[in-house]
Amino acid sequence: MAPTIFAGNPVLLRELRAGLRNARAFALMALYVAILGAVVTAGFPANEQIDLRSDGGAKGQDLFWSLVWGQILLVLALIPALSTGALAQERERQTLEPLLLTPLSPLQIVWGKAGGVLSLVGLLLLASLPLTSLCFLLGGVSPGMLIAAYAAILGLAVFTTGFGLYCAARWPGATRAMMACYALLPVAVALVLVFLPLGALFSGLCVLAMLVYGLLQGWKKGEKSAFARKMGPLYGKLVYLLAFLLIVGLLATMFYDRNVGLIVVGVGFVMSYFVLAAQWGLLQTARELMIRSDPEAPMRQKVADFKADWQSAVAAPAPPSVYTPTPQTQGEWAALSTAATPAPAPAKAAKTPKSSDSYGKAPFLSDKLNPIFARELRSGLLGKFEYLFRFSYVITILSEVGLLAFLFYSLYEPDALAWDNRNFEALFAFWGRLHLALLMVFGAWFGARAIAPEREGQTLSQLFTIPMLPRHIITGKLAAVLAFTFYVLVLALPLALLLAMTGLVPWAMAGRFLIVETVLAVVAAAWGIYCSFHCASVRNAMSWALGGVAILLVAHLLVFPFWETLKLMGLAKSSTGAALFASVLPMPLVFPMHLLPTSTAVSWPVAPALLVYATLASLLVWVTARNFQKLSHEA
Repeated sequence: MAPTIFAGNPVLLRELRAGLRNARAFALMALYVAILGAVVTAGFPANEQIDLRSDGGAKGQDLFWSLVWGQILLVLALIPALSTGALAQERERQTLEPLLLTPLSPLQIVWGKAGGVLSLVGLLLLASLPLTSLCFLLGGVSPGMLIAAYAAILGLAVFTTGFGLYCAARWPGATRAMMACYALLPVAVALVLVFLPLGALFSGLCVLAMLVYGLLQGWKKGEKSAFARKMGPLYGKLVYLLAFLLIVGLLATMFYDRNVGLIVVGVGFVMSYFVLAAQWGLLQTARELMIRSDPEAPMRQKVADFKADWQSAVAAPAPPSVYTPTPQTQGEWAALSTAATPAPAPAKAAKTPKSSDSYGKAPFLSDKLNPIFARELRSGLLGKFEYLFRFSYVITILSEVGLLAFLFYSLYEPDALAWDNRNFEALFAFWGRLHLALLMVFGAWFGARAIAPEREGQTLSQLFTIPMLPRHIITGKLAAVLAFTFYVLVLALPLALLLAMTGLVPWAMAGRFLIVETVLAVVAAAWGIYCSFHCASVRNAMSWALGGVAILLVAHLLVFPFWETLKLMGLAKSSTGAALFASVLPMPLVFPMHLLPTSTAVSWPVAPALLVYATLASLLVWVTARNFQKLSHEA
């Protein structure tokens, strides 16, 4: 039997087996449940007395909707990376073209990939059911609300998976496809939500028509039964009465039973609408796979390109060739032989002029620099500048422009906004946390692409033939990553100094912000390089680097709920320890008084915390250099 979209699809079976055998799925599930557990711990009224008669289940509904929105945000944050990586790994392994040569259609292939991603999402949703069931203890939540909410989340996950697969087919690079998906996903979700009422009504009618069609087909198959022979001519007309009674009964049940109405609307209308939108996106994905060839170059070409890039980066440029026509007559040959006769050497050799820099036509890098650093910096500035500018610099510059626009509006319109310096300090703290998050994410992103492409392209062994020490190679990579990272940091320097000079924020606040950002940027870059060396592919390196930075950025939100859980279990008494631990995390460290509660506003001095982070960055670089040296000796 020929395979359908799901039944007997070998791509789906392979994705299911690979997903369940991978430890990443279980780690992701643990992190997912831990974040939702922190939300429940923070929102559950453990020390309050609730009267359900007067409260009306308001506490339960608040906690329920907090969990629903938390799961929606987690789904939108996780699925783009999973879906784009599911198709990008076929390009990385150069197995996409053989997969397209199988008897499977492109739509079956992309639905198999989507099914593998959705299986993991389904496990995450099932793992969160025990936490969501706690809302029933507080009242105000019905089983129909639970099923409808989970159906809507699953439908949104199906649509996001289809959109991620389309981005992976449209943009060949794994990183570029993932960043494009994250950048365009809010626009796609907004467009889908705009047409949600009409689309859900249309898809619900289609589902109802499919039910009636299924009833007609089943009724037609029973024409040879004993009941059909007894009914005679009435058997063919009775099906229309049954279809009418089915529709009326369903509508009446939805009207009189609120749970049934919510389930029908959530599953039959909302979820079916998202699935219909995902089907259209997967059709476009299949079309992109057919019209776009795999852009990956063969391995010999990659090695040749690597050697050519290396020679162009470290070798002096060849002198320009001058075209000389071929001699035609005997006189021209005689003149050519006379010109080729070497002239007598002068009595005193002229002084050799000082050699100029050899990097490019317009020299901007010295020959005395680390060759690895010069190569990475030169290729990054010339080849990836537009790519980096789109995804990192634009976001940072837009955040600064927004803050400056608000500043000018508040200065020139003092009657419209009654903001004082204290309020603007809070706004600057919010912008500073956003900029710190962007800086650490981009630092880890740049670091993850330092060594992993060499290993993935099987050109890492080429670095071992360079007459340089392993620590110098790692130092050059780290210096290039820090150069790209500090481009983002330098964008915040003029704004922080401007706000300090105008008196809107204290100098101590601006100075602490710049110093802490510098140290944490080095930590993020060192962590990215560590992941880039110890991961076999760029996709895994990006996952570990960005995941570690994301956990570090949100860790301060999980400390106090976890500590409260320990207090409920009798394992902890005071919150001072939690406050001290939270104060050394990145967000409270840059602006401590704006994040910690007033009752636990204690923190370590900033100098020891920065020393710990600097030591951690040095340790990561040292371990990477040592392992690189071991690998070079083994090779």
